[in-house]
Amino acid sequence: MTRVTRGQQFDARMDSPRDLMADVEGVDELTLQVQCQYPGGSVIFTAARVSQG
Repeated sequence: MTRVTRGQQFDARMDSPRDLMADVEGVDELTLQVQCQYPGGSVIFTAARVSQG
């Protein structure tokens, strides 16, 4: 298996949400790594989907 990191790191907040897009053509596994700077904080994905181009 070959692992490739794609995309870029960015900040998103409730008052300034951001779109997350990445080319996943040909992948077998997708891992999203999310961090919140506040202990006990939450991350919510709205209108989340994985689709072909």
